[in-house]
Amino acid sequence: MSPETPNVLCISVDSFRRDFSSVYNSSEDTTPFLKEFGEQSAVYNNAISPSCWTLQVHGSVFTGLYPPEHSVLDEGDVLGNHPTFAEILNEEGYDTQSFGHNGWLEAGGVLRGFDHTSTEPVFNSRGEAVLELLRQTSRGDPFASWILQRDSWTIENFSESVSQTHSPFCHFIHLNGAHWPYSPQSPHYKQFTNKTLLGVNANIIRQRRVYDKRGKMYVGDYKPNTDTLKTIKDLYRGCLRNIDQYIQSIIKILKSEGVYDNTIIVIFGDHGDNFGEDNILGHQFSVADSLIRVPLIIHDPTDRIKNGAYSDIVQLNDLYETIVGLIGADSPDTNSVDIRTETRDTAYTYYSASDSFVNKISENIDRTRLPPKKQFVAWQSPDKKLVYYPDREEYAGPGCNCDKLRDSLMQHQKQLKRIEQQKSETLSDDIKENLEQMGYL
Repeated sequence: MSPETPNVLCISVDSFRRDFSSVYNSSEDTTPFLKEFGEQSAVYNNAISPSCWTLQVHGSVFTGLYPPEHSVLDEGDVLGNHPTFAEILNEEGYDTQSFGHNGWLEAGGVLRGFDHTSTEPVFNSRGEAVLELLRQTSRGDPFASWILQRDSWTIENFSESVSQTHSPFCHFIHLNGAHWPYSPQSPHYKQFTNKTLLGVNANIIRQRRVYDKRGKMYVGDYKPNTDTLKTIKDLYRGCLRNIDQYIQSIIKILKSEGVYDNTIIVIFGDHGDNFGEDNILGHQFSVADSLIRVPLIIHDPTDRIKNGAYSDIVQLNDLYETIVGLIGADSPDTNSVDIRTETRDTAYTYYSASDSFVNKISENIDRTRLPPKKQFVAWQSPDKKLVYYPDREEYAGPGCNCDKLRDSLMQHQKQLKRIEQQKSETLSDDIKENLEQMGYL
């Protein structure tokens, strides 16, 4: 292994809505560090997610396969015989570890190849130093350690690992703090709401009551008032400020360990969230651009990827071919591309609602009134976008009458190659509890 072999760090931010980030929207003050970091990185303006919820998206990111190909679409599905990029890099001599606390990422085999550390609130010998780093990043606010989110412990686990890793590493960090329910920490709990701590807690409870009515929203029987939706958005903004702080802490850890200058850093949102648009709260039953057009930033100090703003259409599943290519390894043929050397004129999204989620939100509502359970997309721009509902054989979106987009989507579906799944699995009680807390089960 050459001494110039780069490390790779992938940071996935759950529910990271592109137009709420300072990187892409100058009117937002949610991610000032990321905005500065982006000025020294490659920023992709047209990055499209292959689905719009965590399990399906990460199944694609780690395999280069679209959701209908990897078929890890719901509770119990398990990835079949196809190497993840972690397995490929591990074969190349990389130390491959992952850190996080989202139950979907501990199911289905999507993290296969990573040595996964599920986040628990336990501090080790380096915990005090990392907490101090988080306090400094939040500018000394006396409430900086107030009910620290699990993301803090995720960072602590990463810090402990990277301090002990001497071989080239490929690490993956999943930050879940922007996922519903939105519970921003100090000092950011009051940054966008102008509320007392008790007032913010009341708003968080209010938010939960609204989300319990999502099923009625989807069928048009309930609509939150404007003030409630504004409150939800402001709580979400506070969560993004927390995420920005955490990413800044991660970068400081890399620098303090002396590995920053040889680490390719990939930061992406797996999907966005809706805040009442089209009667949708969250990221189900919709393929709106607010959900599938996501942030993607790549910082490459090895100069394999040049800094700058890119308008090229890319997909998150293209990270598979790109990361493997960056280290000079080979990968199996997929329908993804290496974004350094290839371009695409169309992106594709394949969303299917999980049965577990449909069961959760459909009590006391007529399921036949729900939006289509399957929604497929061919995307060239916000104005050239085709949405196809396969169960209804209907088309929607601004490009619904475009024959070229229809043909493109049909041809893409025909060339998909589904891999055979492994036997189904039963989720552990801990994973089920985690997914229940996030509103999936």
